[in-house]
Amino acid sequence: MSHICRSSVARMVGTLLLVLPFVVSTSCSKPSKPPANVAGGGDVKALSKQVRKMDKRLKRIEKLLAQYLNQPPEPDPDAVYSMPVDGDPFKGEKHARVTVVKAFEFACGFCFKSSSTMTQLLKDYKGKIKIAYKYFMVHDVALASGQASCAAHKQGKFAEFEALVWDKAFNKQDISAKKMTELAGELKLDMTKFAEDVKSKECENWLKSSQKSLARLGTSGTPAFYINGRFLSGAQPIENFKKLIDEELVKADKVIASGTPVESYYKKHVVEKGLKELKKPDED
Repeated sequence: MSHICRSSVARMVGTLLLVLPFVVSTSCSKPSKPPANVAGGGDVKALSKQVRKMDKRLKRIEKLLAQYLNQPPEPDPDAVYSMPVDGDPFKGEKHARVTVVKAFEFACGFCFKSSSTMTQLLKDYKGKIKIAYKYFMVHDVALASGQASCAAHKQGKFAEFEALVWDKAFNKQDISAKKMTELAGELKLDMTKFAEDVKSKECENWLKSSQKSLARLGTSGTPAFYINGRFLSGAQPIENFKKLIDEELVKADKVIASGTPVESYYKKHVVEKGLKELKKPDED
């Protein structure tokens, strides 16, 4: 069962991949009766015409799928990936032993579902973890809410704004720019600054850098998580998060006990030492 949101194009490609064999077999199936003008080595024009028509259809499908069939695989859950979080909004400890990066968007129901899991993790690991947020759009309709969340972050209100969007916008199926402005007013943000920041180059760059940093590692849907650089896909049960967090706490404690300051642990052992891109399929 899927626990992530993907783009409509990706879903369409998946559907095509499922039905393609049936389309091809139908097109190539043996007719119940041979054409009246085909007997032995007789006229094959009718058959040739059918083959040419089928070939054109297959080429159109091939062209449509080509750019998606060559997509890189998802990140390896056993690998550690470099995932800088400088400038990203976060909850929890500023300098934590474990940093959970959440790739999300406000148009994704599974992102909403996982938000309560994040809240519980912050309670269960109080003082031990940090949850950083990167915006990864898979639906165009999510742009306005992404811009608005950046603008709220610039006024130190990302956490409050995120909660309002889920509660009063997503649940009402309205994540429009107008609704985002309404929620910003409810938070009593500086509305002049909010309006400027929504369209600012800084917020545009944050959205672009979030998308790029995640896409280079093969992230293709939301929510996606990197727990001290280790990939976990989708709105998983909380036990799956805790398993990785517990493992990473043990690793961090050993390194910190040997002299590495907690303030520099994530940067030195995840950002600097982690993989910067996916390994190619033929690499060990």
